[in-house]
Amino acid sequence: MSSPSSPTLQQLYRLDASSPDFGDQLSNVLYEQEYQQCVPNLQGDDPVWLVDYLDKALDGLDPSTPASRRCLRELRNICGTRGILPTPYTLSADPLDIGSYPLDSGGYGDVYLGVLGGSKVSVKRVRMYVAEGPQRVTKIFCKEAVMWKRLKHPNIVPLLGVTIAPLQLISTWMPGGNLPEYIKTHPDADRLEFVGVPPVVFIPRLLQPPAI
Repeated sequence: MSSPSSPTLQQLYRLDASSPDFGDQLSNVLYEQEYQQCVPNLQGDDPVWLVDYLDKALDGLDPSTPASRRCLRELRNICGTRGILPTPYTLSADPLDIGSYPLDSGGYGDVYLGVLGGSKVSVKRVRMYVAEGPQRVTKIFCKEAVMWKRLKHPNIVPLLGVTIAPLQLISTWMPGGNLPEYIKTHPDADRLEFVGVPPVVFIPRLLQPPAI
């Protein structure tokens, strides 16, 4: 990763990601007043450099640590404010073939069946309304993409990447449909298992003899 032009961001550039206390060092910089005042005024390639840096830093941080949560919050805020995403999020290597008609729809988008690299994928295409303004929708899209990209759970479909024109979120295709549809066709499915809640173990309360 090349060096940023901003002197403040060069503090991040000089941090050693292999250091055991990298997370603490990163948090210290992100909390500094000088950094907070610098971010809104970044120009040129520096905003993209920063979100790429934070995204890469998250790969090496334990998600349960305060440093990781702080880094993710900062990444999400910058992407939402600027309407940009880390460079690796954008799909560009393989052509994306999408069906002509959506298979489902939600509040902000339509879901299509697509093919990427020979595999079926789900394509959530954002609907754009004139009244909402394209910039506002783009910012919401970027914040959603950052959060989805960082969600790691066996029952959450991973985000493979995005396209910008049009705004689309690409994930693995699940032939069983969405969760409400699956529950309708599988009424005996364990709802708690879907959200990662361990089964409840009921331990009978021992009867105590009456006090004498």
